Amino acid sequence: MTFWTSKNVATQKSFNFFIEISTGENSYNLWEAKSVKLPSYGKEIITDQYGREIVNSTGPSQWNSFTIDIYDLVGISYTSPSGIRGKLNRNTWKWDSPNHSTSYSILQWLNSQDGFEEILHEDDAFDNRWKTSYAPTQITIMKVYTNQAALKKEDNSQDGMYVNEWIITDPIIESVEFGTMDYSSEEPVMVSITFKPTSPSSVVVRSRTI
Repeated sequence: MTFWTSKNVATQKSFNFFIEISTGENSYNLWEAKSVKLPSYGKEIITDQYGREIVNSTGPSQWNSFTIDIYDLVGISYTSPSGIRGKLNRNTWKWDSPNHSTSYSILQWLNSQDGFEEILHEDDAFDNRWKTSYAPTQITIMKVYTNQAALKKEDNSQDGMYVNEWIITDPIIESVEFGTMDYSSEEPVMVSITFKPTSPSSVVVRSRTI
């Protein structure tokens, strides 16, 4: 019998997690996230040799980069789907409440960085998918210790859920991969964002119930 079969033990499954991005007063639960690689801890090891003796000493500590893989979605609901399916033009399709795609919203994050101000031309007909055009100032990753799926915060059935909470403030966007378009696969396009913590103190890990 395995040790975790006891009724008072909760295991950590890799798919029980959710992510929240925040920019100032705005926050959004990143439900389209497929996976996240948590920050890893690293310490520089300095090796010196004195004659035949090798001495190891420690250098600075740091949190290494972490990556979030996100499905590239777009929030468009068509009100008049007439004509040939897939032929998108104003004569055969009409849309209601369109939103920017996930990848376009991420491009807006890059547009807020110095030197990238002119990479986008804004279309007033579309709303930003996450209601913010600026790179997140905080990313919260919650590892959920429960057999239930992660639920929205306002859902009362989540009360008492035990989580480990990773809070990364002012992360730097290190790289963005906007995926591959491939006719040989029907998988959705995936966008991978790699963030770098600014300093050891910019990562806080805590345990609590929510």
